[in-house]
Amino acid sequence: MSSSILTRSTEVTSASETKVVNATNMEEILLKANNIKYEPDAIDIIFKNGDIESIDAGFVTQIMIEKDYEEAYFPIISITLNIRPELYNRVVKEKETVKLRLGIRKNYYTKENKFIKYEKFLNEVFCFFLDDATPLLDKDSIEDMHKAQGETSPSDFKRVYTFYLFKEKELTSCKTIINDVLHGNMVDIVAYIIQKIGLNKILMTKPDNTTSVTNFLIPALNVIETFNYLEQKKGIYYKGLLLFFDFDCIYCIDKNYKCTAWRPNENKQTFINIFKKTSEYNATPGVYIDEKKKTSYIFTNSSSVDIASSSIITNQLDGNDALFITPSENKKTTYKHELPNRGGNNVKIYVSEDSNKFFTEAESVRLMESNCVLNVSFIDTDLSALTPNKEFVIKFEETDVNKEYGGKYRLSKYLAIFKKEGNEFSLLSNCELRRQSIN
Repeated sequence: MSSSILTRSTEVTSASETKVVNATNMEEILLKANNIKYEPDAIDIIFKNGDIESIDAGFVTQIMIEKDYEEAYFPIISITLNIRPELYNRVVKEKETVKLRLGIRKNYYTKENKFIKYEKFLNEVFCFFLDDATPLLDKDSIEDMHKAQGETSPSDFKRVYTFYLFKEKELTSCKTIINDVLHGNMVDIVAYIIQKIGLNKILMTKPDNTTSVTNFLIPALNVIETFNYLEQKKGIYYKGLLLFFDFDCIYCIDKNYKCTAWRPNENKQTFINIFKKTSEYNATPGVYIDEKKKTSYIFTNSSSVDIASSSIITNQLDGNDALFITPSENKKTTYKHELPNRGGNNVKIYVSEDSNKFFTEAESVRLMESNCVLNVSFIDTDLSALTPNKEFVIKFEETDVNKEYGGKYRLSKYLAIFKKEGNEFSLLSNCELRRQSIN
């Protein structure tokens, strides 16, 4: 059996390899940075018969958006509302057809809290994820309460209800079964799948696999399973496929630290500047957007950062090294990683009948990324700067820390929590980023 050994070191981008902002420019950037607040501007519950119940933004308690680009394929969004019990009961009763229109805008302010402009952040119609089938109050109880206290009772708004929302077309389209014999290159195959399920907004990286296939049978799988099957059997990208059905598009991109696909006029790079606790800038919220350089600058401090390495645990459970065996070619390939470990590296074994260099390379990169995972929180920043297709550059103000952990990262997930603050909402966002090795 022939074999080859590919070694992956832990060399990463550092401040010396990355163009960073010097102190003088940073002061200028911070002076120009904007604070951002989020404001719901459309909350409508839409019933099948045409009835629309508009909810005042004042009755929205919290909104949460989670996007896990590693483990999930759809965003999770929840909204917590103060609504009347009878309205909630109707939503429960008609949960299979009722919808909710949610609009959110971004309001930009100067550091002096002067309003500059607003932009639309979200404007979508969602369906409810709702299993509750037990009304909290029956109709007679509600009518008796209203007769005693007037048409609208103060007790109507004592309860809060949390609803989970999803985009119906995207979720149901992905249940479509693909059982076809496919031909063409990877772009042709992806286009065929997306067209078949009736979706058309896709952001796609040019495939690394440029070969064409003929008579490639997909054995009765849903859409997501089809993409995973395609990745396993043929491969699309050396870095692996990131497939995510977001609100405004489908991401079909490689898991690269570089920006390899973008929207028209989209910023391609996000600098995350992490100040020391003692820095005069340590509480700086907001964002600065450099339109000429297509770069966003966001800020936080070291108390909002956690850095973890799962390589020691991963080594014990699965193995930091990987052995790929291809029996059909009498071939084995070993990937050795110079990662922190205890007691020597274990080896995770993959057996595949397919000679798929893209799959083996991508799996090796996933193991490497476990060496340094950074969790960082921000206040009132621009969520448009936190998308998985962007290049992320981390810069610590502390020189020694920057040398060790600064450099280029890939966004793997984020959680955004919108908290009520008057008529607007402040934003607390937490991101998980994975440091990238440079080969």
